[in-house]
Formats: sequence, C-alpha cells, structure tokens
Amino acid sequence: LRSGTLGEERTKLEQLETDGKKIERNVRNSAALEEHLAALKAGVAGLEEKLTRIDDVSGNQEYFYGLESASGVRMSVLRPLGAPKTAAAGQNYQPAGFSVVVEGEYAQLIAFLHALETGSRLYRLVDFSVQRASAGVVVEDAAGSAQKEVLTINLQLLAAK
Repeated sequence: LRSGTLGEERTKLEQLETDGKKIERNVRNSAALEEHLAALKAGVAGLEEKLTRIDDVSGNQEYFYGLESASGVRMSVLRPLGAPKTAAAGQNYQPAGFSVVVEGEYAQLIAFLHALETGSRLYRLVDFSVQRASAGVVVEDAAGSAQKEVLTINLQLLAAK
C-alpha cells in the first residue's frame, strides 16, 4: 500500500469491524424474536382488557359500585369528569376522569383503596383527602361505636380512544 492510503484503509477496516460486531449482535439477539413478539402481544392484550371507555357510563358506574360493595363503604358521589382538555390528539390511550366520595370507617376506606389498587382497571390518583364525617354521625357495630370518615378521590382511569 502506498503510505498515503494506509490511514484511510485502517479507518475503513475499523468501520467494517464495527459494522460486523453490530450485525453479529443483531443476529444473536434475534434468536427468540418470535417468542418475544408473542409475549409482547399478550402483554398488550392484557393491558387493553384493563381499559375503559369514556362513553361507557353504565360500565364505569358498575366498576365503582363493585368497589363499593367489595369494601363496604357507601358511595355518596360518583361524578365522571370526562377527558381532560389537555389530552393530546394523537395518543392511543386517554385518561377518563372521575370524582368519587365514599363514607365509612377507616378500615373500610383502606379496603376501598385496596380494591381500587388491585381492581380490573388501570388508574392514576390525581388527589385525595380524608376527613371525619359530621360530628353526629357514628356507626354502631358489634365491637361498639366507630367514627365515620369521608374519602374524596379525584382519579383518572386509562381509557381507549
């Protein structure tokens, strides 16, 4: 080789070695590509089973009433807030807002939150507050009397477009 082209040829050799290593890594990682794709599709299908629809009023009410009956609280307010105005137009999924007020003993409120956490819908908790119920309201049970609490939650369920 001429002395002037030796540097250029070394640069070409390094580039070819880099490309060869990249191709070798791609071939090695593509060994179980079909299985990975099937697992990914199953995961997306499982995610889409947990989606709600903003316009499915009865289905959303049924979901929250199921949480109510599972935890023993009394739901006094269930207000759908719809999609937020800041939601981007090109997204595959959108949030469906809800405002929920439930009343019950502290343990029942915790059971409601646990049922929401482990429920069949994906949600994002926007904000919440817990307050004591009005002073005259006391629940009688087998163990004696217990103070009622009021939980106010603003949340968003993940919804399909």
